[in-house]
Parts: sequence; structure tokens; C-alpha cells
Amino acid sequence: MTSNFFDSVTEAINGGVAYADRKTQIIRYRSELSTLARQKAQAFSDLGQAVLNREAANPQFVNAYASQVSAIRSLEQRENELEMQIDALQQQDVASNAGGQPQSGKVCSHCGTHCPDCAVFCANCGTPLTAQQAASNPGPAQGDGMLCKTCNIQYPADYVWCERCRSRLEPVSAADFAVDTE
Repeated sequence: MTSNFFDSVTEAINGGVAYADRKTQIIRYRSELSTLARQKAQAFSDLGQAVLNREAANPQFVNAYASQVSAIRSLEQRENELEMQIDALQQQDVASNAGGQPQSGKVCSHCGTHCPDCAVFCANCGTPLTAQQAASNPGPAQGDGMLCKTCNIQYPADYVWCERCRSRLEPVSAADFAVDTE
């Protein structure tokens, strides 16, 4: 009787393992299908872009696919408008931060934020900056700001990332920082 019980338990366990293996394989296949679908969509996108670029001067092509070409051109125009608006806002941000004076330091190639020469990472997005200078302590800022708990360095309130270690900064008041550093 005990033998039947153990045989039943073993059979149930083996059935459960086989079931889990099948489910795992299904998940793997679905993941691969998803990856293939993204790759296929990218290939179609690349093909469509190449055909559009090659046939843009062909009136028959443009007439045959007028609605698609028009939709693509509208999207491209909106992309350009948004990029110009971003550039204008970044220039305004630079001017307001520098009091209208040119700002020295490094400029993040990812988001365009101006960072001090001593910065290793962008304070806005965390992207590594060019390693032209070694990082040094920017010194504590006066008043409320942000604090890197890892490096114990305070930054102005508009910073998000530590320029030394890339840790996310935490809000801190001047009184809190004075207690932390004593």
C-alpha cells in the first residue's frame, strides 16, 4: 500500500514537472515569436523607408500611395517641429540658468543639459559625460537641495543624479544637510 502511495506521489510530481516544462517552452516560443514580430516590423519599416526615399521623385508612386506618403510626411513634419521646440526650450533653459551669459562646463550629448566641468554623469538623465576631467566634489549647495546618500554630496534642487556615482538624489533641506555632515 505504501508503494502505491509513493508511486502516486512520484507520478503526480513527474506530471507537474512535465506540465511546467511545457508551459516554460510555450513562454519561450511566444517570446521568440514576439521578438521575430518586432524584427519583421523593423524590416518592413526599413524597406518602406528605402522605397519611399528611392521613389519620392516618381509621380506614379506618389499618386498610387498618396495617403501613405502624406501620412508619413505629416509625421516627419511633426517630428521636426517637436525637435525644434525642444531645442528652443533647451536654449531658454541654458540662458535662464546662466543669467543670459554663456555657460561653461560640459553639455550632455543625450539631453543637452549643461553640467559642471567636474561632472562625470549628467545630473538630469544620468548619461556618462566625456571623461575629459576627473570628478571632484562640487561642494555643498546652500539652502534646500538634493543629497547623494552614497557620496554625501549635496546638489541644487534641480539635480536628479549624483555626478560622481550616478545614484539617484534625495531631497534634503539645509537643516537636514547640516545635521548629516556634522
